Amino acid sequence: MKTRPVFWPPLALILVVPLSAYANVPSTIFSYFVPQSGSIATPTEGAAAIGNTAHCPNKDGTQVLRRNARLKVVVKAGNGSGISGVAATDICILFNGGTQAQGFTGVGDDSIIANFQFNQLANCPDVRCLHADAATDQDGVTYITWLGASYSNPGVGVRSGAETSNATITAAP
Repeated sequence: MKTRPVFWPPLALILVVPLSAYANVPSTIFSYFVPQSGSIATPTEGAAAIGNTAHCPNKDGTQVLRRNARLKVVVKAGNGSGISGVAATDICILFNGGTQAQGFTGVGDDSIIANFQFNQLANCPDVRCLHADAATDQDGVTYITWLGASYSNPGVGVRSGAETSNATITAAP
């Protein structure tokens, strides 16, 4: 009995074609964020940086959001490589407005009160999303600076009339 030879495509072709489709898909295994403060070149990271994120409703005093307090966000693909060019508006810290006791539910952090309804005297806006300072760089890195940052200098806190806002603010009720 004669059989025909079976065609086996090269293994490299089988592996390369499907993997290329996933090249720029963010991985929940390799992507991460970490609190940071200090300079970009020699930052303080983790628990030691969290102490620099204190915030008061009226941003009073130099103790508030000091030393460029920020989150470093790293977006990586399934192969561990950084994904560059992820838009700043695609990366954000999501708030739901307040606690369950205040009637707020849903996705997002509920331990940060960011609404007009419960802080009308300070005239606070309703903040729902705090976007990244800039798109991810060649290593998939960007920052979310708590104080606000300039698009041209991500990760460095700027507090002036010229800073760019990275918050999505909804209208107060």
